[in-house]
Amino acid sequence: MVTIIPAILATTPDQFKADLEKINRSPSLEQGWLHCDFADGEFVKNKSVGVEVFNQNKISLNLEVHLMVLSPDEWFIKLQQFNIKRVIVHIEVDSQRLQNTIKACKDSGVELGLAIKMETSLEKLEPYWDIIDLVLIMSIEPGFQGQPFKEGALERVKEVKRLREKQGFKFKIGVDGHINDSNIKEAIEAGADNLVVGSYLLNGDIEENVEKLWEKINS
Repeated sequence: MVTIIPAILATTPDQFKADLEKINRSPSLEQGWLHCDFADGEFVKNKSVGVEVFNQNKISLNLEVHLMVLSPDEWFIKLQQFNIKRVIVHIEVDSQRLQNTIKACKDSGVELGLAIKMETSLEKLEPYWDIIDLVLIMSIEPGFQGQPFKEGALERVKEVKRLREKQGFKFKIGVDGHINDSNIKEAIEAGADNLVVGSYLLNGDIEENVEKLWEKINS
């Protein structure tokens, strides 16, 4: 099953609220997922709002958070008070902090996702294939929306899919970065289950944009 997941990467509380209101007004996205990006200005150059926005805004969608931060274990502690369904952490962070976050997810029953940058070898994921719920292939440099889609991302999706099928793993494959109506079908054909879509959905009429994506997928 293919899932389109709207994404918010906000640098101010007002931007977060405005983007969330757009998403909430879309009947096509009801009962689905919401992908919230958090950046600390250290792991990536951009700095986002903090998790306090969850206190200020009502979120009825299934919530996954993408932690583009150096200390995901410390961020996880802040997130525990919210009804988070899935936490996505980068494989590139400090090994001990990664292990702490993995343990915290498993102990609390939160789904675990691992994100990986384009320049990072997929071999770094090998110790975790059998314990993760999601692999998130980054098709842009994490931290900023609106970047061009990186060549080679779909080959990485295909490689992960081949490994999943060969070994019988159950994790889902996501793609995050510049997904739009020109490449979404190719991403799915490569093996993606989850398509994280930010600026394409939020710029213009979100319901029309969702419809365009499904038209491409079903064509």
